[in-house]
Order: sequence, then C-alpha cells, then structure tokens
Amino acid sequence: MYILKKNINIGLVSRFMFMFSFAMVGLFAFANVSTATGPVITIAPYTTEQTNKDITVTATVSNGVLVTPSHTFTENGSFDFVAQDSNNYVTTKQVVITNIDKSKVLGAESFHFTQLLKPGSKGNEVMELQKFLNNAGYTIGTPNGFFGPKTKAAVIKFQIANNLKGDGIVGAMGRAILNK
Repeated sequence: MYILKKNINIGLVSRFMFMFSFAMVGLFAFANVSTATGPVITIAPYTTEQTNKDITVTATVSNGVLVTPSHTFTENGSFDFVAQDSNNYVTTKQVVITNIDKSKVLGAESFHFTQLLKPGSKGNEVMELQKFLNNAGYTIGTPNGFFGPKTKAAVIKFQIANNLKGDGIVGAMGRAILNK
C-alpha cells in the first residue's frame, strides 16, 4: 500500500511539476509579448487646395528613423513614408496627392489680364492679380485692389519662378503667362 501511495504521490508530483512548468512557460511567454506598435509617423500639414505648383510633404517619427523625411510631388501620385525603430518594427504611411494641375494658371482661368500693372496701380485687374498670386502660393494677404509693396514682392517672386525679369511690373510677358 505504501508503494501504491508513493506511486500516486509521484504521479501527482509529476502532474504538478508539468502544470507548474507549463504555467511558468506561459508566464514567461506572456511577459515577453511586446505591446510595441512600432514607430508612429506624423505627416505635417500640406496644401490640399488646387495648385499648379509642386507640393512638398514632410514627415516626422515618434521613435526610430524615417527612410525619407520629405517628398516633393511634381505631379499627382502617392508616396509611402517608411520608418523603422530599434526593435526592427516598420511602419508605413501613404500620402496621396490629387490636387496638382500644371496645365492652367489657377486663379486666372476666368479672367483675362490686359493692363500694365505696377506699384501704385488700382482696380479690379490688380484685385484679380492679387487673388491669382495668393492662390499660386505667393502670399500678399487679403486682396484689396491696390498694387503695394506686398503685391510687388509677390510679383517679383512669380516673375523669377517663371524665368522673367524680376522687376515687379506685370507687362506683356507676365500677362502672357497669367492668361495661359
């Protein structure tokens, strides 16, 4: 009887050791389960309004390294920002651009420029020029119909970007570009 009891005890001990080992393996496995989700990519604000200009999109990452921190779109399309952290977790965030249209000058499609515009000019044509400049990314502030220093500075930037002499006067060459 003692032997039988001993065998039962050994059996119970064996079962206990097996269950204890299984539980410990489970605990260790649970303890090693990572709750990390990888790097978090944040996309900086960018224009979503129609434009005829390139759009540069930049990204930052919470931890880890971005493969490419910025991308310039010269036409509509998509780009995947990819980041990897020290644990080799990889995160991808896609940006899709659909608002680039370089086939027309935005802000001027329904207006035809006809006048020589220069500092001191006033009127509706100056107002339309100011709207165009704002829409094209050459910020002048609120259009007021008066060709002042902010308008001149924006016109010069526009002229230089379009391979014209940057003199701040909208002449025949400038009007030709505006009226495309």
